[in-house]
Amino acid sequence: MALNFELNITYTEGDTISCQGVNSHDSHPKVFLDLTSGGVVVCPYCGAKYKKKMNMSNSDELVLVDGSGYIFRAYYALPPMHRSDGLPVNAAFGFCNMLLKLIEDIQIEKGGRVSIAVIFDAARETFRNLIYPEYKANRSDPPEDLIPQFDIIKKIPDFFNLKSIQSQ
Repeated sequence: MALNFELNITYTEGDTISCQGVNSHDSHPKVFLDLTSGGVVVCPYCGAKYKKKMNMSNSDELVLVDGSGYIFRAYYALPPMHRSDGLPVNAAFGFCNMLLKLIEDIQIEKGGRVSIAVIFDAARETFRNLIYPEYKANRSDPPEDLIPQFDIIKKIPDFFNLKSIQSQ
């Protein structure tokens, strides 16, 4: 499955938005676009993309994603991949694909009114270690080429307009 999403979507709070073009050479008559469908709405004149921001209080269900689990699943599922500057990106790429697939599956199964939040584990030491000293004691350190991807991956939910939480 190829990663195919665009980041040039304008997110807004309201149910409608007015568009007069995305820049001076794209100006067109003012149109009001209805954003209540929940999907991306494209201006018929200039092609600008708009989407209503997700508001968890309007949702019927909440799906929590184990972001840390997704990171390791994505890393071990894909062969090494690097950007042109040498930075490894296989886990980031896999994470995006997995998140996109989840969103598509939820949309197909449930339609709208489902909120998704991505939860990332805290660092190694947590209150769980105080309660149970053997908690994750057998887990090794993350691979060296995965470590630089953590900061990138933790920004990805924002690009999907999803809430994310990282415990301290």
